[in-house]
Amino acid sequence: MTPASAPTASLLRPAWDRPATWLPQLGRHLAAGDGHVLHLDATEAGVPPSVVQAMLVEACGALAPDASLHGILIHDDPAELAAYADLPAPELPDELDDPDAARTLERAVAVKRIADAARARIDRWRFEHAAAPIGDRPLVSVRIPTWRGRETLVSRTLPSVLNGDYENIEVIVCSDGPEPDTREAVEAVARRDPRVRYLELPERPRYPAAKINLHRIGGTAAANATIEAARGAFQCPLDHDDAFTYDHIVTLLRTAAASGADFVYGQSVCEMERGIWGVNGVAPLRHGGLSHGAVMWSSRLAHMRYDADAWLLREPGDWNMFRRMVEAGSKASFIPTAVLVHFAERTAIDSVDVVPPEPGSEEALADLRATDGAWLLHVPVASPELRP
Repeated sequence: MTPASAPTASLLRPAWDRPATWLPQLGRHLAAGDGHVLHLDATEAGVPPSVVQAMLVEACGALAPDASLHGILIHDDPAELAAYADLPAPELPDELDDPDAARTLERAVAVKRIADAARARIDRWRFEHAAAPIGDRPLVSVRIPTWRGRETLVSRTLPSVLNGDYENIEVIVCSDGPEPDTREAVEAVARRDPRVRYLELPERPRYPAAKINLHRIGGTAAANATIEAARGAFQCPLDHDDAFTYDHIVTLLRTAAASGADFVYGQSVCEMERGIWGVNGVAPLRHGGLSHGAVMWSSRLAHMRYDADAWLLREPGDWNMFRRMVEAGSKASFIPTAVLVHFAERTAIDSVDVVPPEPGSEEALADLRATDGAWLLHVPVASPELRP
């Protein structure tokens, strides 16, 4: 074969647990079918080559069921990869041109499910190979994302944690953007109690404009920042306007020890409507059957992150996270004891009494284009149900 007739080639170095770094280029490669050779770097995948291969085979089958897998080469040997180090990176495909907003949104949801399936393989492998936490009095990380909630954060939420009956804790507060007043208030608490740390995102992330979708995933970036900073053998999430019970941590730690579960949860006393209270928390685990701040998980699940695009599936970010933890192999254990006081939401949506409507296709598509999830619109997918 002469150089002029040789197939072109490119080298992609993905972050394999972030499908946005490889799924668009893979889709473009499959759609082109032009003899191009796509080399994929798996030398620092963090998981075995067999996991990467299984991810790719499944993704290829979903993106283009009839396409050939020839021309896709996975390299897990650095010496072998060095021969291709000078190849150019593959181009990111343009957004697919389709004037039908509903169809475009449907395609994006299909791509998201493909991406979620790929990520789930890595999550499961990491969970299965993670060491179990040890120790009689383990460090527990309490993680509090916040945005415009300084008053309740300082007067209600932080005291409920710091005055609880378990002392070996770290409390990580992260603002979802610059908030000088919150920074000053939390750092004043930290000067009195060194168990408290304050973080702050340099700018407010791009979230959906539709109120129901903002409510579903608002604060995701700050929540993930607290996970990155957490050092505990166990993690407890807490919203900035809720409160732990006095024995919250002790109760959930005992449940984890007795059950051997890596994900445990209890009940919450909830302000169902303004001034009307009830109890939430049921087994088996189900959507709507637990509150975000009533859970604890072990360090075996510390690699997992909240999904800022969960709104595309019409799932709240916390439930999406909990569902994926169980699907990764974690046992979920429930204790029918109240461990949280959950107050009615008064930030992302205007009222707990009136649920905001679902956005139409045009509005949802505009939201997607305005967020980091816009990459989903650049992935060619040839699933039969999406064909004209």
